[in-house]
Amino acid sequence: MNHTSALVLAADDRYFPFACIAAKQAIARAARPLPVVLIHDGVTEQRLKEGKAYCPELILADASHLLEGSNFSTGAWQSRATYIRLFIDQIPEINPYDRVLYVDSDVSVVADPWSLLSVGLTSAPIMAAYDWRHLADVSFRSRLSLPPGSPYFNAGVLLLDLGAVRAAGQLEVARAFASKHRDLCVDHDQDALNVAFQGKWQVLDWRWNAVSLNGDLMKKRPFIRHFTGKKPWFPDQRGVEREFIDSWRSAIEASPSRQAAGTFWTGTRAYRTGFGQWSASRELSRDRTPEVAGKV
Repeated sequence: MNHTSALVLAADDRYFPFACIAAKQAIARAARPLPVVLIHDGVTEQRLKEGKAYCPELILADASHLLEGSNFSTGAWQSRATYIRLFIDQIPEINPYDRVLYVDSDVSVVADPWSLLSVGLTSAPIMAAYDWRHLADVSFRSRLSLPPGSPYFNAGVLLLDLGAVRAAGQLEVARAFASKHRDLCVDHDQDALNVAFQGKWQVLDWRWNAVSLNGDLMKKRPFIRHFTGKKPWFPDQRGVEREFIDSWRSAIEASPSRQAAGTFWTGTRAYRTGFGQWSASRELSRDRTPEVAGKV
């Protein structure tokens, strides 16, 4: 069966520049033209203009109106934009597509996205990789009232059959759970997605969502590297492989949006980072060898 497919990312004003870089990387890896929808919330007009200049292929979609008045749990790291993926079924710019590959903004796409978009979803409406943290820590089962033995997926990379998802109303279930049980959503929208798709997801090869856990133990090259800990643009880049530090540095320095900046937090320490702050931190990063910097 032929599908109309697209890559989808989501970002707020802080993460928008990095989402643009991730999108541009994915387009460069694609064997044929790849539609890319970047859903945004609260992004300034100037930054939107800069994003389109940097990556003209982007299809920009504003989701701010869908998040107004929401009761979702947020935090220092997560703005309400983290819940955008719960609204993928309500974004007009995504309506033309029946197959969607959603990726977080803090990724490097290493393989051709079409290789995943062409995979069959035969037994479930979505495909996702196990969340390694919850293979050992299974407290989520009691917290979310999931059956014994229930697995838990990481929502940073999702392959969705949108027709099946819309028909079953599972994203609507996730939105309702995230709003009604915000106190239970420790992992924010990811918890809500695991509730809504409990028992209804196929297992994705971990290489399509290679998270920052024991990166030095990766014996196989990832297809999508997901920076779930330190980011390549952070002053502290421990756990990020050198090839990704270098590729992100080059991408940021080549970007017309390199003067953009956002606020990121590590523990209780706040620091300014982003396109405009890269040059200030790169001398430090050149002298700092990541403590966990395995080869892929």
